Amino acid sequence: MIFPLSKSLSINGIKVSWIRHRDLHILTVGGYTYTSDQRFQATHSAQTDEWTLQIKWAQQRDAGVYECQVSTQPVRSFFVTLHVVDCDEIYQRMFSDGGLCVCFYC
Repeated sequence: MIFPLSKSLSINGIKVSWIRHRDLHILTVGGYTYTSDQRFQATHSAQTDEWTLQIKWAQQRDAGVYECQVSTQPVRSFFVTLHVVDCDEIYQRMFSDGGLCVCFYC
């Protein structure tokens, strides 16, 4: 999941948070992770100024709505729905070498 943040916002100290709506768990704020599940990580690219929530080894229980919240006044929120499909479905639709990263952008 990627949320582009304009350079002017990031200079002013605006924070991007990722929240899982199933349990309203705050996963990340800026570069800090607030879950013990090490599969979740927020990253920021200085070149593109994009904030990304990375979920490694996504599982069915990870499916659901995630909120990308930007700490402006008023707060701006963007919602993303993650669907986790079985490996058999993926193989029918596309191919990738094992061990490589497959990126999905929204």
